[in-house]
Amino acid sequence: MQPLLEFCGIGKSFRDRDVLRDVTFSIHPGEIVGFLGRNGSGKTTTLSIAAGLLCASSGTGSLMGRSFFDPSARQRLGFVPENPAFFRQSSQAAIKFAGQIQGMSGHFLSARVREALEQFALGELPMEARKLSRGQQQRLALAQAFVSDPDLLLLDEPTSALDPSAVHDVRELLLAARGAGKGIFFSSHQLSEVERICDRILLLRDGRIVRQGTVPEMLLPAGILVLTVRGLPLDSDHWRIWRLAPQPSLQSGEAVSVDIPAGQQRHWIEKIWLAGGELLSMGPKRNSLESLFLPTDKDEPASGAPPETPRYERPQ
Repeated sequence: MQPLLEFCGIGKSFRDRDVLRDVTFSIHPGEIVGFLGRNGSGKTTTLSIAAGLLCASSGTGSLMGRSFFDPSARQRLGFVPENPAFFRQSSQAAIKFAGQIQGMSGHFLSARVREALEQFALGELPMEARKLSRGQQQRLALAQAFVSDPDLLLLDEPTSALDPSAVHDVRELLLAARGAGKGIFFSSHQLSEVERICDRILLLRDGRIVRQGTVPEMLLPAGILVLTVRGLPLDSDHWRIWRLAPQPSLQSGEAVSVDIPAGQQRHWIEKIWLAGGELLSMGPKRNSLESLFLPTDKDEPASGAPPETPRYERPQ
């Protein structure tokens, strides 16, 4: 299946500063892809190149199999910029204007404008678009992106400034769009939303994609199991046997979680039982998106490598 959006070694430089370096990925119909990275990592630049607002300095790419600047390809694109801006016009006129740019006209356009006003709760806002609140302007920008029923949605922080009810509504719209075979590529700092709805995630750091994969691949590192145990002895000799520092703050009977290498669970379960401990649960270790998003000491994402020895922490 031909990708809706493809980057092949894309780079972007401004004067003597490299903003993007060798960025390679693709977005296909029927998937939602989350784009993560700290402020200044290059997310907005990437989306701007995909939308035809900036030229790449190096590499190749395509939108709907054509040039990023091809008008027929861009008519199948819905785009929400990082900071939406509007002319001196009503919400209805702003949405109609977006539809006309996408080649829409007549009764079909009028019907789609009415539908978008209702979808994004904009129908009863009489003031001009530039005087709306930040959250209302964000909803208007989303209505402009959705009005043409595009094949691909590029969304730069689409839920910023939205209240929880509006975030829920946008989430449902994105899931419905995916079900209709649309491709969605969006950046966000709301990690819980990314984890909830995305099929894949791209992690950008300093202009490079340092990690990408499905949500399970990103959150379930291979080779690590978590055992939750209770009743382990508290004496320091026991902890030395386990090659760990003593835990003076641990209370008798308190449960702890132990990270162990997969494939060694029988060995460590027997060791727990022989030490008088009780196994409460066992399952694969699950990372959080926050742990992948935040830099480590070496400013690299977590590798997910299994520990050589067990590692303790209190269950959350």
